[in-house]
Amino acid sequence: MEAWRAGGSVPPWPGGQHFVQALEALVHQPRRGPSVLVALTETSPEDSVRALLRGERFRLTGERGRLVPYALIEPPEPGGVADQVSLLATAAADLRVMPRHTGRLRLRRYELLRGVAEAAGLHPGDPDRRATELRERLRRGGEPLPDDDEGPGGVILSWLLWIWKGWFGPWVFRRRVNRLMTGRGRRGWFSDWVNRRAGEPSSDFFTDAQRLAPGGVWGADAGEVLLWALLADLDEALRPRLLSPWRGRRSRFVLLAHAGSGTSELVAAYRRAVKGLGSQGTVLVAHAGVSGVPEATGFLDAARILRDGPNLPEGPLELAVSVPPLSEARDEEAEDRFRFQQRAVAKDVPAWPPGVGLALRLGALALVPVMLVVGLRMAGVDLPPLSDPLCPDGQFEDSHDGDACLGLSDGGEGFPGMGKEFDELFTMIEETNGAVADLVAAEGRQVRTVVHFAQFTAESTAPEAVGSGTFAELRGLALAQREIRQNAVENEGHVLLRVLLANSGPGFRDAEPVAEEIVRRADDEDIIGVVGPGESRTETFAAMRILGDGNIPMVGTTANADGLIEQSRLFYQLAPTNARQARVAASFLEHTELITLPEGPVRAEAAAVIYYPDDVYSDNLASDFRESFPNGEVTMLAHQSAGTGGPDGTRATFDDLAEQVCGLLVEEPATLVFWVGREGDLTAFLSDFGPIPECGGRITVLGADTVASALSEETNPVERHSGLTLYYLAHAVPSVHRPTPAADRFFEVYEEEFGPLAPSGPEALASGDAALGRDALMVLADAARAAYDGHDAAFDRSTVRAMLDAGQVDIQGVTGVLSFDDGRVPRDKPVYILRGSETTPEIVLDCGAFASDDERTTWGNGHPCPRD
Repeated sequence: MEAWRAGGSVPPWPGGQHFVQALEALVHQPRRGPSVLVALTETSPEDSVRALLRGERFRLTGERGRLVPYALIEPPEPGGVADQVSLLATAAADLRVMPRHTGRLRLRRYELLRGVAEAAGLHPGDPDRRATELRERLRRGGEPLPDDDEGPGGVILSWLLWIWKGWFGPWVFRRRVNRLMTGRGRRGWFSDWVNRRAGEPSSDFFTDAQRLAPGGVWGADAGEVLLWALLADLDEALRPRLLSPWRGRRSRFVLLAHAGSGTSELVAAYRRAVKGLGSQGTVLVAHAGVSGVPEATGFLDAARILRDGPNLPEGPLELAVSVPPLSEARDEEAEDRFRFQQRAVAKDVPAWPPGVGLALRLGALALVPVMLVVGLRMAGVDLPPLSDPLCPDGQFEDSHDGDACLGLSDGGEGFPGMGKEFDELFTMIEETNGAVADLVAAEGRQVRTVVHFAQFTAESTAPEAVGSGTFAELRGLALAQREIRQNAVENEGHVLLRVLLANSGPGFRDAEPVAEEIVRRADDEDIIGVVGPGESRTETFAAMRILGDGNIPMVGTTANADGLIEQSRLFYQLAPTNARQARVAASFLEHTELITLPEGPVRAEAAAVIYYPDDVYSDNLASDFRESFPNGEVTMLAHQSAGTGGPDGTRATFDDLAEQVCGLLVEEPATLVFWVGREGDLTAFLSDFGPIPECGGRITVLGADTVASALSEETNPVERHSGLTLYYLAHAVPSVHRPTPAADRFFEVYEEEFGPLAPSGPEALASGDAALGRDALMVLADAARAAYDGHDAAFDRSTVRAMLDAGQVDIQGVTGVLSFDDGRVPRDKPVYILRGSETTPEIVLDCGAFASDDERTTWGNGHPCPRD
């Protein structure tokens, strides 16, 4: 069942994700633009608006509480009487449930006027007496005045108490309330409201407020005034204060109003209040028809209006949207995006608790002498430097790790927090960039810039902490840049390439701000393309859309989820699609007796798939394999750290997974394990599986391409686990198979620069990533050459993209034929299946277009190769 039908996120209507994201972006901009009104209508009685409101409420609630403050306003059932005072009381109580570390919400004006609205039993006639009784009622916290006030006692304390109660206390209370409600500026909103109602401003709050109390001449207006008071309090709650770190962490307050008696009146009062107050602090999404507001033609048009809204000169920002029937919620792209991001994005706030922020602010006040020194330095006074910045120019601090930096580097400066193993490669990039600059200065040659977008820092600075793939990929890219420079020296029609390195932080968690920095610098740096980003994550999806909106082509090297290429029309992928890899695996299993039983080798009759649902690549390849498996039953096993569990609801730790896999093997010995887990986790799983006595450590595993990285670690799992039979997918295995002269040439240079490749060594296994890094840069270099063909010196990234789309790039790469004339993935890219061993891995299947005259269409004993 879809998550939205089970009471989860917003239904995936076409364009719906853009509308929701634009709305939530406004929620996180409380001081930019007016308050917002979105009026929802529906064309059929399918409760589509109710589903949208409930889905948005689900998105605004995280696993540890609310992500933003919101209230759900549900009018009474049909036939019930709507009481605006009661509706607002429920909303105010709901709004007080604030997100973590955002402080307590104070509603002083609202609570004061709520006391007025509930002050029954005041004198029915004399206005002055009613005002006095109301003041004393409010001062006593809403309690009615006693029938007989006790006189002073016989002690001094009683006389002082009598003076306070009878004279000084009422005077102080009256003065404070009048200052709050009828003061100047924003404080004087109540006086302005009275002026609209009676033709003259309020001079005393209690004199006018008694008219709003039960039995007063303005009693019917109490609900509207309460709404004004609530919005005024919410606006104040968002105004920054020097010693209040909580306020800077707050988002706009969201009101979600279902249809019913009183909703239309609430919307009308909200429009008047927002305009009268100049309110900025709320977003009202209501199921109600409203006249006189812009009507969006659909969700995409509504998203555009919301994005342009903060630029309006005055408020509120209003629009009406017709919500399609639930039967139209069939947009696969929207459903994928909502599945990837079930919750709204929480406001980006400091990681430390507000109390720490308060201490920091107090500490800042004590640093006035330091600020004086800074001022003197800015004035040109020669003072010794205070300290060196952590991050070099062009970089910025990692908000998650204060000792690491993100952003761009030309190789001259590494990223603080980066492992030492990268130093040599950064030096290579810096030297080649310098040689390129010298050639441009001497001969006026054409030069453009390519960015390598990767994760160069990790949670640990230990060697290989960022993964061997990034390191090997940069090796290949550095060698390719040298080759491109040499080609340009020999041929004036070629374009020189300068390389910038972009660090996205561990797991691409800061990919979005780094992508924004790349786009910001694209024109100044003549950026024509990006190598990367890798990994199928929500953060990389967002980064790809940012780069795509900046018209920057991207060439991905690693295997990714099939849906990744749909995130941007400017993303091109060198690795084969998951769907084709799954079909290659299925063909191999259908024709291979790879499981050894006492009676002899047999084919796999069942499969257990171990995967990570929160990793989009893993989840996608697991699903493709499940659909392609040719024989028996497939059991999906999701690792617990992934969070949501698999399609069968199964969740487990490695220990649990090992027990479950052993149980499946006992039931069906011819069971294969298809491993789509993360690269370093196979060893951990096998360590838990080995000691189980029922299975004796005997297991056959077919792994995705990430298993090659596991084999490149110091401990080969085949060496450690004697009962393991291991096969795995790969895209290049240069230590075993160099099918073309291009592959021979590249790895001769590779071994000259970095040392010989032992057949089973970690460098040999990781060198497949080096080949992909090299090919990615060569693709962009050839696109630049095609764009410059005819000596069009003004070509830019738009021209490069046009060359890619037009099929003008058709070269022999190290990893196969690189041509995009049939799409954004090279057709029939080579795929291998290897059998792991303690020494040299054995190729058991190779399929694909290795060269224009070498296309492997069969494998083994004439079995057809799956093709695109």
